[in-house]
Amino acid sequence: MSQYLRDETLKNLNLSETSLQELNTALLKFRDEENAGINNDNANPKFLLMTYTIRFDNKGFKLYEFDKAMEYFSSSKEVERFIFQLSSMEYSTFLKSRGKGIEIRFDAKLPNNCFMVVDDDNQGWSDCAFLTLKEIIQKYANKNHIVRNALVVSSIQILGVLAGVLVSLWIASKTSPKLNIPYPYGIAFIVSLIIFSNIWVYLYPYLLRIVNIYWPNLSFKEMKGFRKFVKNTVLVIFVTGCGAIIFGIANKLYGFITAFIK
Repeated sequence: MSQYLRDETLKNLNLSETSLQELNTALLKFRDEENAGINNDNANPKFLLMTYTIRFDNKGFKLYEFDKAMEYFSSSKEVERFIFQLSSMEYSTFLKSRGKGIEIRFDAKLPNNCFMVVDDDNQGWSDCAFLTLKEIIQKYANKNHIVRNALVVSSIQILGVLAGVLVSLWIASKTSPKLNIPYPYGIAFIVSLIIFSNIWVYLYPYLLRIVNIYWPNLSFKEMKGFRKFVKNTVLVIFVTGCGAIIFGIANKLYGFITAFIK
């Protein structure tokens, strides 16, 4: 790596042609200023070159023209990845051990693959470029962190298990009077809970996938129409379900405490 490096993982962003254009303008400004200092000599090892990588609809291209990248962006059904890369000739030649380099990687499929790296032998340039680009990116942050966090993931798991317990208790109350075996209520409850547990093992990952689909770490195009309706519907169902489960648990606890006191 060059002597000075600034990097950051990028999270919870909504990007569009406008935001990509703003980033590109800032990057080209850095490129033009540096290249002007060496009289735009493309044989100079400090000459900066801009490239764009876009992956969409299961195909990808590495380009040198932003307008061409935007043509693909606009016509695509689904953009999977977009990468800005600004680097000097020596940065590439010496495997990033010297020179200037900026990489901004946006990946809609792999959250851990979203990051920004600014690399240079000049600390002032590295800090300036990093902070300038970070300020632009932060303008396009969304509120998905409210849903995409460990608390929500844990809540889904806990509430799902509690829902299973309540459903198993309800099934046991309905089926136990018809069972001619010792301890019918307890056995009916245990059997119901075991069945639910096996179903929940497969259901839980699908619920997490729904979170990732409708509240992604990064999206390139605004969610509209039917998908936006489904997103809002899922949110209403989740909140309503949480309320119902909490009410059911409170009701069961109240009944248990009342019976115990009596």
